Amino acid sequence: MLQLKNRIKDLFRNGYHARNSICIKNVIYDDGDAEICRGDLYTPEGKESRAVIFYIKGGLFGGVAKSRRRGYAARLADRGYTVFVPEYGEGSEGYEACLNRLLKAESWLKRNPQQVGASGKMLIFAETTGAALAVELILLKRDTAYRSARGIETTPIGFHGAVLFSSVWDLDKALAGKLPRALRKHLDQWNASTEDLGGIAPTSKITTFVPTFVAYNARVEPVNRQSKALLSRLRSIGIPIWEYCASYRNPPVNWQLDGSELSELLNRDVDAFVEQITEGRPSPKYIEI
Repeated sequence: MLQLKNRIKDLFRNGYHARNSICIKNVIYDDGDAEICRGDLYTPEGKESRAVIFYIKGGLFGGVAKSRRRGYAARLADRGYTVFVPEYGEGSEGYEACLNRLLKAESWLKRNPQQVGASGKMLIFAETTGAALAVELILLKRDTAYRSARGIETTPIGFHGAVLFSSVWDLDKALAGKLPRALRKHLDQWNASTEDLGGIAPTSKITTFVPTFVAYNARVEPVNRQSKALLSRLRSIGIPIWEYCASYRNPPVNWQLDGSELSELLNRDVDAFVEQITEGRPSPKYIEI
């Protein structure tokens, strides 16, 4: 029954019909791993892109398909953004394999500005476990010392802003503490452990970052606790942030296309944040619903 309900939700979210955008499915971003390394590219039709959005879907442990974000990605493209939604594997392969594929996907975007159709600023959008990966991607791109300590080679070209939906950020701490039921289920399914995730706690290691929009559900632990820790860290180093705190609804990732008033409010505020990023440095903001 739960699977049927989720399927109905997916059909509704993906029922958004693109009006002013084009989708190219299964673009290969790494020939050496072409079976997995594919992404869907959404571009605005007949006009120049306002910015590139690198969208990291959730479901690291369950392998949620990129097609489940088709409706939201098309909506963003209709509003003038170029959106790339890559597949990056499953948690059963290990955290590092997924992270390395995302680095390759970001590199492909940077190498192909004409194919992507945009040469302006790049933002990272990410949800749930994908948002935890996004925090580390930003650190790897912006922090030389962190990149060296992790032993990962990548170009220091990165993102200009981030929009992060409903996540836990320090995955090793989440494993040691209370986990959301869905995350625990997938860890049990894959027989995963802290070591499989790399044992990484990025929040405590943040010394530089990008302007960030963080949307989270205050009723879900450790999402609430870890989101507040992330926000506190970003404030302490002077990063402009928009904090979007929900106290009575499902995690914000479920609001993006559900047609509700909350969905419209969230999308409006995300638009305003992205607009400030493309024009310059955004002013901090706190929103509670």
